[in-house]
Amino acid sequence: MPELQAFEDTPLVVHTFRDRRAKDIELYAAQKTLHGFIEYFWSVAEPAVPFVDNWHIGAMCEYLQAVSTGEIRELAIAVAPGCMKSLTVAVFWPSWEWTAINPALKYLYGSYSQGFALRDSKKMRSLLESPKYKTMNPGIDFTKDTDRQDLFANTKGGYRLSVGIGGGGGWRIDRAVADDPINPLEAESPAALEAARLWWLETIPGRAQDLRTMAQVIIMQRLHQRDLIGECVRSEERR
Repeated sequence: MPELQAFEDTPLVVHTFRDRRAKDIELYAAQKTLHGFIEYFWSVAEPAVPFVDNWHIGAMCEYLQAVSTGEIRELAIAVAPGCMKSLTVAVFWPSWEWTAINPALKYLYGSYSQGFALRDSKKMRSLLESPKYKTMNPGIDFTKDTDRQDLFANTKGGYRLSVGIGGGGGWRIDRAVADDPINPLEAESPAALEAARLWWLETIPGRAQDLRTMAQVIIMQRLHQRDLIGECVRSEERR
């Protein structure tokens, strides 16, 4: 009974089409929005942990996209530990920008511990080398002469440099990110607070590829009235 067989097969064809359409929508969202990118690549970055969405993730993504589009050039986000701040800002955001904005963007990531900066650099590198990312971005590859733990570059001119607070001299950048610039154990140390302030407010602006477009992003937990976010607020008030 060929007519009956054909009729029975029809729902399977429709189901396959719908499944493919859903995947196309996910891919489109990953290319167009940072939040969609995080959802699409979460299993690559964190294969053993399920993605649990929350309003604060959407808020971080919205503000970071405003940085990407040039609406914001100086952004400070205060977030408690364990809220996905480093994954969002230090792994997914630069990976998405190389996809959706410009693969030639140059990043400097600094933390009070270079080990933390290197941890996130390795996660970003693993994501970029995944088959899923390469399928989306077949034209992005890595140069062999900058294949280090603290530095990697792509063949489009972009790179990521990871340093401890105070580092990064000699490099020109489009994005400077301070991810936990103060060690919680040194939150009361005038020397540590001043070192972070000098690096961020006086050294980093001089590393700009273009002062008109370079963006600076801080993400941290608040630790002291004179921590880096506090100093930036005071600096803004004096302008």
